[in-house]
Amino acid sequence: MTLEITETPQASFNLRRITRHPLAMEYHRLYALVAIVNFVLAVIWWRDGSLMQNGVANLEFLANMALINFSLGILIRQQRLVNFLFWLATRIPTSSPLWIRWRAAKVFHFGGLHCGGNTSHPCAPAIITCLRRHIALPAGRFWPSSGRRPSRSSTIRGSRFFSSRLSGHFVSSRFRSFRPGSH
Repeated sequence: MTLEITETPQASFNLRRITRHPLAMEYHRLYALVAIVNFVLAVIWWRDGSLMQNGVANLEFLANMALINFSLGILIRQQRLVNFLFWLATRIPTSSPLWIRWRAAKVFHFGGLHCGGNTSHPCAPAIITCLRRHIALPAGRFWPSSGRRPSRSSTIRGSRFFSSRLSGHFVSSRFRSFRPGSH
C-alpha cells in the first residue's frame, strides 16, 4: 500500500461567500455604514483641525454630528417615510433584472439606519469629554489662555450626568433582556 500526498489548491478570495454570511446582512451593513461615516468624519475633522481651534474644542461640529445621527435615528422610523420606502421598493418593474428586484425586496432592513444613528449619536458627547480631559494644548497647558482650570458649575455637572445616563439608557435598551422590563 502506497500513500500519496496531494496538495489541495488554495481557496481564492470569494466576495460573494462573505456577503452571504448572516452577519453581513443589509441591516448590519447599514448599521456599519453609519458608524464608519461617523468615524471617518471625526478623523477628517481631527486631522483638519476643525475639532480643536486655538486650543479650544469646537463643539459646533460635534453637536451637528450628534443632531444628524439623532435625526436619522428618529426620522427613518416615521410612518410616511417607511411607507415611501416600501412604495419605492415595490415600483420596480418585473422586467428589471432579478438582482435589482431582490435587493429592493430587502427594504425592511432600513432599521439598520435607525439603530446606527441612535447608537452613534451618544458618541459626540463622549468625544467632547475625551477632548476636554485628555488632550494637552500647546506649551503643555491644559486649559485655554488663562492657564487655570475653569469652574465646574452645577449646570455643567448636571447636564453631563443627564447626558451620560441618557446615553447609557439608549445603549442598554438595545439588549433584549432590558426591553421587556421597560415596556
